Amino acid sequence: MKIQELISFIKTRVPGTYYPNSFPVSGSVVDKCSAVKLTGGFPISAWTGKSQPSFQVRVRGERAGQANVENRAYEVHDSLTNLRNVKIGTSSIVVIRSMNSVPLYIGDDENDRPIYSMNFDCVVRP
Repeated sequence: MKIQELISFIKTRVPGTYYPNSFPVSGSVVDKCSAVKLTGGFPISAWTGKSQPSFQVRVRGERAGQANVENRAYEVHDSLTNLRNVKIGTSSIVVIRSMNSVPLYIGDDENDRPIYSMNFDCVVRP
């Protein structure tokens, strides 16, 4: 599973602006956006070939837009948690699991925009 494939998949479930790995700091950057990055996961099984990659989705909102960004974070969280039997790129996903019960508020960025974080892992068929 590659980062652009993962972003494309998430966008089909929750449309919006998504960036790979981090939020850009210059150029035409929008306040309301998300950043998606692969975070490693678990080793590939030597016996079955099953892999368990993990990923993080951070959702950022507008300054003083706490309620709106929290709602969007829950929308992303709810749309991915315990999702079963889907394809992401060429990867056949058994299940996507949230590693947190709720999206976590991790603070505001340097421009006072609130950010929420969610971590997921998934089981990929060999």
